Amino acid sequence: MQVQMPKDFEEQLKRQFVLIAGKAITELASRPQAPEWMDLGTAATYLSVSRGTLTTFIKQGLKVTVVNGTKRIRREDADQFMIAHSI
Repeated sequence: MQVQMPKDFEEQLKRQFVLIAGKAITELASRPQAPEWMDLGTAATYLSVSRGTLTTFIKQGLKVTVVNGTKRIRREDADQFMIAHSI
C-alpha cells in the first residue's frame, strides 16, 4: 500500500525512527548479559521473579543442574521455560 505524505513529514518520521531505534540499541547494549550458568539468585533476577517464584518454576519443570550440591540454571533453559509457559 502506498501512502502519500508531505516530504518534510516523511523526513521527520525517518529521523524519529532512527532516534528511537538508536535508543533501543543503546539500551540493549548497556544491559548486563546474564552468564550461561546462573546461580539461583541470579536466575531469579534474570527472570524478574522472587526466589520463591523461582522455586515454583523449578517444581513446574525448570531444569536445574546440581554438581556437588551447587545448583545452576542454564540461561537457555530459563528462556525456554518461559517461552513454553507463554499464553
